[in-house]
Amino acid sequence: MDEAGPSDNENIVQQIKEICAINDELALNLLRRSNWNLDVAVRNFFEGDFGEEDESTDSEEEEEELLENVPSQQVQPSNRPQSFLGWITSLISIPVRLILWSLKDLFGFFYNMFGGPPLSVADPRIEIQNFVTEFQQKYDNEAVLPWLNMPYNNAVNEARRQIKYLIVYLHSPSNASCDIFARDYLCSPRFHEFMARNSCLIWGASIRTSEGYKVAYSLRDHNTPLISLFCSYDSRTVCLAKSSGQFSLDAMLESLQASANLNRHHLTVQEQQKRERELNNQLRREQEEEYQRSLAADRAKVQERKRLESERIEAEQREEEFRLQEERKRNDLLERRQRIKETIPEEPESEDNVLKVAVKFPEGSQIQRKFNLDDSLEVLFNAVSIHETCPHDFTLLSSYPRKTLKCAPQWYSQFTECFEETDHIPTFRESGLEGSVLVLVRDNEA
Repeated sequence: MDEAGPSDNENIVQQIKEICAINDELALNLLRRSNWNLDVAVRNFFEGDFGEEDESTDSEEEEEELLENVPSQQVQPSNRPQSFLGWITSLISIPVRLILWSLKDLFGFFYNMFGGPPLSVADPRIEIQNFVTEFQQKYDNEAVLPWLNMPYNNAVNEARRQIKYLIVYLHSPSNASCDIFARDYLCSPRFHEFMARNSCLIWGASIRTSEGYKVAYSLRDHNTPLISLFCSYDSRTVCLAKSSGQFSLDAMLESLQASANLNRHHLTVQEQQKRERELNNQLRREQEEEYQRSLAADRAKVQERKRLESERIEAEQREEEFRLQEERKRNDLLERRQRIKETIPEEPESEDNVLKVAVKFPEGSQIQRKFNLDDSLEVLFNAVSIHETCPHDFTLLSSYPRKTLKCAPQWYSQFTECFEETDHIPTFRESGLEGSVLVLVRDNEA
């Protein structure tokens, strides 16, 4: 609800007295009952609803204060005409006064539109930027006033977001009163103290711009200078106080402070609700973060279990494959040994060119066999491999001189890791083995 300043009240009282030809007391009573809405007060008067006198002490004091500020009029202070001729005169004067009052408002409206420079139509952000720059260059070189450099709707949203009062100022570059107001009112220490004390934001525009004109139109007031105090109520933004035209700094600050005091509780409630919302949002965020951490931990545990299970299965598969491979190798080796056993030549009967070899196995058993000196060492390898105590993976060593005998055939490379490649398996003679020789069997897997 708008709260009008003393100067505005005086103007409204003067207007209703001129229109309705009534005295001060009745004018004040009608305006109070209509919440200082001039149109409603005039309609109530012509409908015969004069209202009743408020006998409260506060109303009487307010009435006396307002009456002291209202200049005396030439109209006789009478509630109704005292004669038939007076009634006729009043009825005739009513439409004339209505027409004059309408013409006065229309003149002010069209003057504000066409009396000065043409209305600027540009980007609202540029309009506000230009206004702030010009204001600081002309009135506020130190840039003390913290103007909101944004369009009006953005300024309203910013005040709603910060839960603060919003002061709106409309300026007219062609009005000398605006120069005085900007220099002596807005840039005064008292106004700065008011803004700091009440944590106000401030936004302004020239009424010659489209942004300023839209605000003036929404306030239904094209008089300048114009200053108003806004406050957000949930999703609505309400004008708490408005002063335009001629008024004193004291009256303006008193009106603004009174409106701020009346609505401070509402801002306090909004701030408390905002803190509660922020606290609830923080709690929800923390709960969501905790839930996400717990969910991530559960997922990590599941992934770890899956990984371990996968590794276990892979290990089992590798072990099974290795077992099967070893089993196939063992079977292949057994089959080869069986074929070797079937094809191995008999010991030579002659003693000429014969070598006697004693073979000692790892578990302690020993065999002896004769070989022809020109036999390949592979014959020795085959004779050892078919023995029942021979290891699957073995190497033959001569006892003296101690050396590894390269006697394993190529096919044996798939059954041992100690295989030495050779292009030719030597004979006993080529290896320097003569007479009687002791050969040791080494278990490569031991």
